[in-house]
Amino acid sequence: MNKKNNTRHSEKGLKAKDLIKIMVNMTNRPWSDWRRGLPLTEKGLARLLKPYRIETKKIRIGQDPNDPSHVMRAYSTDEVLEAAGRHVDVETEEEEIKEADPDFM
Repeated sequence: MNKKNNTRHSEKGLKAKDLIKIMVNMTNRPWSDWRRGLPLTEKGLARLLKPYRIETKKIRIGQDPNDPSHVMRAYSTDEVLEAAGRHVDVETEEEEIKEADPDFM
C-alpha cells in the first residue's frame, strides 16, 4: 500500500478506483468529463476494458499467503500496459501518468 496518497497498487496490479484517479488527472484526456460531465466510473472502466479481455482479478501484494489483507481485486498492470501499447503512444502516456500520479511508476 502506498501510504503517501492512500492508494493500493503494486507492480502486479492496480485497483480500479486508483487507475481512474490517475486517468481523471491526465490533462487533455476525456476521462474527467466522460459521461454527461461526470468522470469515468469503475463500471465505465470495466466496459472499456472488456473488449480487450481485461478484468479485475485477485492479486497478492504481500508475502504471507495466509494473510487475506494482502490480496486485492485489481487490474493486472501487465495486461493493461500490453493493451495500451497496442493502441497508444506509451512513452507519451507514461509522462502523463507520472504527472498525474508520481508514485505509480
